[in-house]
This record gives sequence, C-alpha cells and structure tokens, in this order.
Amino acid sequence: MKYLYSILLSLFTFSHTHAAWTYATESVNGNIYFIDYASIKDKGEYRYAWIKGTFTKVLIQDKYRSAKQFLKVDCDLLKFKTEQYIVYEDIESSKQPLSFSIEEDFTYVPPGSTRHSVLNKICK
Repeated sequence: MKYLYSILLSLFTFSHTHAAWTYATESVNGNIYFIDYASIKDKGEYRYAWIKGTFTKVLIQDKYRSAKQFLKVDCDLLKFKTEQYIVYEDIESSKQPLSFSIEEDFTYVPPGSTRHSVLNKICK
C-alpha cells in the first residue's frame, strides 16, 4: 500500500509541472510567490492549492532556487500545512526536482506577512 501511495504521489507531483502560475505577491527580500488557481479545490472543511516561490538567495544546501508547495488551508482560521514540497535548482522550477512529504502541524501566519497575502488570495 505504501508503494502504491508513493507512485500516485509521484505522478500527481510531477504531472503538475505545466501549471498556469499567476503572480501573487513579493516579499521584502525579493522572493516572488505564484498561485496555480486551477489547482484550488475544496474538500470538506479545507481548501487545497499549489503555490510556487522563487528565491533571491539559494534555498537549501546552497543549491535550490525555487520551490512548489501543495497546501492544505483552513480558510476560516487562515492557517495551513504543507502536504507536498518540491525544490528545484533553477528559478523556472524545471531542473533537478527533489520532492518531500512533510509531516507538520498547521501553521498560523501573521497578518501582513507574505504568506498571509498568499493564503488570502487562495481563500477568496
């Protein structure tokens, strides 16, 4: 069962490479965030969506310049958790993807933050 889940997750993750990314916001340090509005789906009390970030500084291991995240969002409380996280070596999010499944609790975002702006746009 775990093997089947891994295959399905990989197919879902890498089939998302041709999304229509729409500019969402830019942080004070120049990181730019995009939302794939076509990916937004409601399931039960949560909303799910893909976002992408491009980073002015190298992100992880002095190697990765962009990332895509599949978010599970509670729009009532404006909190989220990352279901899937993929990092890339290039800003275009096309080279050397490295995918993570993340086990984390929901995160609340401070008002006025970049992430707050992104979640507000997903929840509208």
